[in-house]
Amino acid sequence: MEHLRKESPVSRAWREAGNPPPLTLSRSEWMGSADIFPIEYADILAFHKVVKGTLPLEGIRVHAPELRLQLEHESMSNLLRLRHAVLDAGSDQKALTTLLERSVSTMLVLLRASLRLLGEEPPADSQAVCARFTSRSTLNVSPVLRVLHHVRGTTLLSPRDGADLVEPYLSFANELVRYLDTFTEAKREDAE
Repeated sequence: MEHLRKESPVSRAWREAGNPPPLTLSRSEWMGSADIFPIEYADILAFHKVVKGTLPLEGIRVHAPELRLQLEHESMSNLLRLRHAVLDAGSDQKALTTLLERSVSTMLVLLRASLRLLGEEPPADSQAVCARFTSRSTLNVSPVLRVLHHVRGTTLLSPRDGADLVEPYLSFANELVRYLDTFTEAKREDAE
């Protein structure tokens, strides 16, 4: 409790700046959790920056079977959340566009993790991630790219365009779930 009390002001400031709440793990929790959080650990291993102290990395590995299992779970959960959001939005075009805006970062996390599952370290740029995933999987990532361009301000979507994009976006999310559900090492080798 004492550590959490000390961390609280920093955590609050971090969240108020628009960031997700920080994860607080003990050393033993950190060392033993790569198997249940492989997507997060893969991103941490690739992009971490130590602000203070040390990050114990020795022995931390992300294994493909665990990554595939979490990735399939997260992809299905994402698809279900998207469907619920569509049900809530109904025919409200602005709400449908907002759900796309809010979900694209999750979709990009899933695509980065999918590239890792295919044995490739993903590029840092999200647009490059989409291009690589399309070339490796043959799934059509264009709905995700359209939302990404909108969020970046490159090509803005009108509420009507956003509403029209929901169906292909959901279709891609569904295809990703099927792709991961049937993923095998042979599929990984075929993609190479």
